[in-house]
Amino acid sequence: MKTIAFSEFNKNPDKFLNAINKQKNSFILSRPEGKVVLLDFDEYNALQETLYLTSTFANQRRLEDSLAEMKGNL
Repeated sequence: MKTIAFSEFNKNPDKFLNAINKQKNSFILSRPEGKVVLLDFDEYNALQETLYLTSTFANQRRLEDSLAEMKGNL
């Protein structure tokens, strides 16, 4: 993930936004107030789903059991 200055982003935001959407790049945008992450909406949703699926021990266990079952059927 590349870090860019806000001033660099501000010169040509479409360049960075297109890279995010089309190439699934993500950027750390550095501002005096702090840093923010710019990423594609689908990538964000995938991260949120992963966080949810692994948010509890029970969910983690179900995922592990399902993976083990799948590997056993191959």
